[in-house]
Amino acid sequence: MSAKPNVNLDDNSAVGIAQPNVKANCQTGDKADAAGTNSKEAPDKLQQLGMLIGKVAHELRNPLGTINTSAYLIERRSQSDDPKIEEAIERMKTAIGRCERLIAELLDFAKANQLAKDHISLDLWLTRILAEQAQGLPSAIELEFSLGVGEATVALDAHKMQAVISNLIANAAEALVGKGEIPSNYFRPDPKICVSSRRTPRGIEVSVYNNGPRIDEQDLKKIMRPLYTTKSFGTGLGLSVVQDILKQHGGGLEIENGGETGVTFTAWISCEPLEEVGNFGERTGSIMCGLN
Repeated sequence: MSAKPNVNLDDNSAVGIAQPNVKANCQTGDKADAAGTNSKEAPDKLQQLGMLIGKVAHELRNPLGTINTSAYLIERRSQSDDPKIEEAIERMKTAIGRCERLIAELLDFAKANQLAKDHISLDLWLTRILAEQAQGLPSAIELEFSLGVGEATVALDAHKMQAVISNLIANAAEALVGKGEIPSNYFRPDPKICVSSRRTPRGIEVSVYNNGPRIDEQDLKKIMRPLYTTKSFGTGLGLSVVQDILKQHGGGLEIENGGETGVTFTAWISCEPLEEVGNFGERTGSIMCGLN
């Protein structure tokens, strides 16, 4: 059974974000360096790659949908009390979820670079997105937030920015607990993800901190290159997609290691002067996590 997200707000509480000391930047204008190439042919090749993976992703969705439906029917009609069968069905659902996220990642990479901006009350929107994301996280993870933009509205492409937040949270969760199936394999017994938002001179920043392992310095230099991945199961396109979406919003992505442990991913976008609605205030709290 999936746990319902439980959002607790406490305007007087504060979520501490570790102060990182190692940084990797990728902002507007450095795309060639981030891709690890200065070749003039690179954009054409990436465009062709985008078209190809878009077709492949669409083709994969049909059989994956069939598998998902079959797993659902098996679960509904199974009368077995054998825990091994229940575990097998749960593993199927987890694997299907991973594949669905990969397909979404591929399609995001293949989409045209056009924004459909709306004026969004950022912190209220983030609260909703975090509640949705919490449902797919292992229950061992503590998800906290400290949102400081208030009730101001921001012009952004909500669909694409949701992909940014989802990707960063998924990365954080995987660094902390992997697949989330065996607690003894967790990086630490108290896995935590902290999400914060704030106004800065350059625009709006949303940071996703996890108290997991630091990123190796060599990987930190390459991590935002398209197709580069240290995972055994992944496309290496997630952070590249995030980076491109943020560039379209006039911003960028920063990745900072903490002192001994922990990593902070900071997404920022430039924006017009914020339209104030109501009173400015900080929204803080925690959200109960639970696997679907």
